[in-house]
Amino acid sequence: MSERHTLYTAGYTGLRPNDLLRAAEALGALVADIRIAPASRNPLWRQKQLQGSLGSRYVHIGALGNRNFKGGYGDGIVIADMESGAAQLDALLQRQPVIILCACADYRACHRKTVADFMAERYGVGVVHLSAADIQRYAAGEQPIGF
Repeated sequence: MSERHTLYTAGYTGLRPNDLLRAAEALGALVADIRIAPASRNPLWRQKQLQGSLGSRYVHIGALGNRNFKGGYGDGIVIADMESGAAQLDALLQRQPVIILCACADYRACHRKTVADFMAERYGVGVVHLSAADIQRYAAGEQPIGF
């Protein structure tokens, strides 16, 4: 098994795309948008805007999106295609750290946790759940702790 970089998770609620970009730069990370549909009521967080804001650091992995984000599939989280999405994410993690992104502020109630737990179990990936405060500290120039 080849070595993998750290998998970070982040929710964009309460953040600005520029904060996320600075944090990604501080961590040397790509940002993988794992919303099934990379849209938002806030235009700053729509796919086209994120591609412009984050540039080559942005990638969308819709296969890791939650098909049940609007509640049409009963209770719980339903990942669109965990196997395919995890393979895509694993390929990225073999090259550099990745921040998986969606809107939810609390990872514990989010599909990011489901994806992160799967990646940790399947591939032995180290996972760090970033809070909005963590991202804002990194954006302000504070070095990530423990790196």
